[in-house]
Amino acid sequence: MKAFNLLALPALVLSTPMLPPPDKSLPAPTTWPDCQQTLSCTYDAIQGISLAARLTYIQNMQKNFFAAELKCPTQWRAIEGVIEFFQSKNLGAPGTWVSYTDAGIIEAVQRGGAIALGISGETGGNPGSQLWADFMTKMSKEQLKDRAVSCYTVNYRV
Repeated sequence: MKAFNLLALPALVLSTPMLPPPDKSLPAPTTWPDCQQTLSCTYDAIQGISLAARLTYIQNMQKNFFAAELKCPTQWRAIEGVIEFFQSKNLGAPGTWVSYTDAGIIEAVQRGGAIALGISGETGGNPGSQLWADFMTKMSKEQLKDRAVSCYTVNYRV
């Protein structure tokens, strides 16, 4: 089995820090890579990129959008770990079940963050978007300090 070395990946556009969202009066871009700046990437845009780009995107969302204001700097490490696992097994190419599932998760986190930050109210039809928005809003208000209880205080019904 061939080993996969993440350190050998070429530098991606995503490796640079994300800028604050642009003027809200302009329509948000939905195509990759511009949509990253406004947390407005569509499911199809996310599904069409590599797992390496998705991993960098979720890390950058946490660092550049969710850390300070929402107090969510590393909440999606488990999702990062799943992406890293699939990469190590050479799974998850666009158009596969793994890719479809992962894209839906990342879209939900992204759109939930945009909702919680007031950047957008768009869910993209993804039922996880509002759930993540609720979670992030509660995190930002420090209503989820006790991790043992936190999982039960967010409404997880879809």
